[in-house]
Amino acid sequence: MTVCMFASVICPNDTVMRAKENAASVSGNTLYSEYLHKALVIQQKSNVIQRTDLLFSANASGITNISESAASSQPTETPESVVAPLPTETSASSVTPLPTKEPEPSVIPTTTETPQPSVTPTATETPEPSVTPAATETPQPSVTPAVTETPQPTNTPPAVHTPQPTLRPETGPFDLSVKKSGKDSLTLSWQKRSGVKNYKIWQRVNKQKKWHLVKKTSATKYKLTIKTGSYYRFKVTASDKKGKSLGKTNRITVCIPASAYNMTYKRTATNKISVSWKRGRGTKKYIVMRKAGSGKYREVARITKNSYKDEKIKVGKKYRYRIIPIYYNDDININGTGTSLGITLHDEVATSHQKYNYKEMCSDLESLKKLYGNRINYEVIGQSNDGRNIYDVVIGNQNSGNTILVVATLHAREYMTSQLCMKQIEYYLQNYNEEIDGVKISHILNNVAIHYVPMANPDGAAISQYGFSAIRNKKIRNKLYKMPGSDTPSLWKANARGVDLNKNYPYSYVARSGRRGSENYTGTSKCSEPETQAIVKLINKLKKGSDVKGEINYHATGSIVFGSYEGKLKDTIDSMFDLACEITGYANASDYGLDGGKSVGNLREFLMYKKNIPSITLEIGTVPCPLPASQFNEIWKRNKTLVIREAKLLTESN
Repeated sequence: MTVCMFASVICPNDTVMRAKENAASVSGNTLYSEYLHKALVIQQKSNVIQRTDLLFSANASGITNISESAASSQPTETPESVVAPLPTETSASSVTPLPTKEPEPSVIPTTTETPQPSVTPTATETPEPSVTPAATETPQPSVTPAVTETPQPTNTPPAVHTPQPTLRPETGPFDLSVKKSGKDSLTLSWQKRSGVKNYKIWQRVNKQKKWHLVKKTSATKYKLTIKTGSYYRFKVTASDKKGKSLGKTNRITVCIPASAYNMTYKRTATNKISVSWKRGRGTKKYIVMRKAGSGKYREVARITKNSYKDEKIKVGKKYRYRIIPIYYNDDININGTGTSLGITLHDEVATSHQKYNYKEMCSDLESLKKLYGNRINYEVIGQSNDGRNIYDVVIGNQNSGNTILVVATLHAREYMTSQLCMKQIEYYLQNYNEEIDGVKISHILNNVAIHYVPMANPDGAAISQYGFSAIRNKKIRNKLYKMPGSDTPSLWKANARGVDLNKNYPYSYVARSGRRGSENYTGTSKCSEPETQAIVKLINKLKKGSDVKGEINYHATGSIVFGSYEGKLKDTIDSMFDLACEITGYANASDYGLDGGKSVGNLREFLMYKKNIPSITLEIGTVPCPLPASQFNEIWKRNKTLVIREAKLLTESN
């Protein structure tokens, strides 16, 4: 080991030169001799190092006989690397520098630079040849040991392991968090603390004032079941094995909100609904989810109230709503279990089929009454020859003092007018709180009662739809087979006794005109038919108890409007007529020569000339009756707002 270290020490000749130079710089004192002496000692030691180096190199190369003189004759070269001298060769007393000047270190030249003398020799001194390197050569070690033969240090001291400091128990507050982990369960978790033997979980429920121990554990998580809708407050404390407190967590108040219940909906317009429900305990807010058809649930609102209005509904499409309750505070946000309600919005009055019959009308009246309550009322004002009810259906304020009358299906084969009137009734009820074509429905219906007689000839409609077999009275049915037009019952216009009801009213009446059958027979006397009697009775009742502002008759076909009149009602009737033509786009019947002169027993003329009630008649459709179902959509577009707008005109103009 000593030889190896000596062999790597830089040649001290350089140090001798510097010692001499330092000594030469000291004059006139005793230090000169001391420096010179030290330089000689260093030179002698250098020779010993060089010989040892040669011996080492020779042994490494396999040479066993090397004379000392041969070793001493080798030129001395400056080593390239810097290696610290052995501790045993370093003596503080022998190399103490002068107090006034610190000698240059003997072993710190860099590996990339050629060592240079620290002091330029004077002209009178010749530097030692052994220590003057050639100007063009970089000093190299005299012999470079083979890399593979690099000696390994022996007696390597064992690694010293630094002992880890003992962890002190953590004290002070630490964090608690809570998450919902099931329908009615929570998971509490908190930070792990060093030195903790046990954690204690504490809770208070609802209005409890004292903390109750729930669990003692060494874990940092705990799952528990709670009651939905109740408020829980949690905290966790930590203690060591001696029971000494090491801190506690923050306190968290938690509630899994109870589900909403008693979900229902109400239609507020044709394409609008209001979904409502009862609030579950612990709920602060709701998430409203909606699914249309077979699609996915999508969040449509976050609200605090117990109802949601959806204004983008399509009739006939399936919708599903899910109401998710939420509880939240500064520390937590927890969703409860959702409650769902499926809705398929459909109209009560069907319009996709042709034969809108008496039985269907009665069913629709019941459904509308159930849906809209006191906003619609109806009563029986008479019965047909075959025992079918004749209804007066009322929407609006019956205490307003103002009334309007609408009559449909006086003629049997024109039964699509019943479908139209029933659809109008439903539409106005659906949109009661809406504004349509500039008309606020509720405002108009608060100021007037609209009376509909949607099917004034129920027996005749049944004959046109299903033939004479629809008449239940055998005696009446057998007579029908003998009347004119019995071969085409679908074109029937009269009632079940073969009387044309629009020729049976007590104005300009002619008895027994024509022959019993499909059309044109006036009856044995004015108001001879129970259907006529029911409507006249209703008119008299309305006249007695209110101001009848006007009347509208629906017939088919032709897409024209009848409005001719001469007399004191002309201004009102002209206004009604003009508005009807504007809304529907129908033509003036007088342009076709169809509105001139008086008719026999006509309802409109009876109202105008005998009852002093303004009246117009609209003929719907463009093809012969009975009208096909394909005609309804166009008829509906032209007529859906007509009655409510006529009501607005009649109530606001006077």
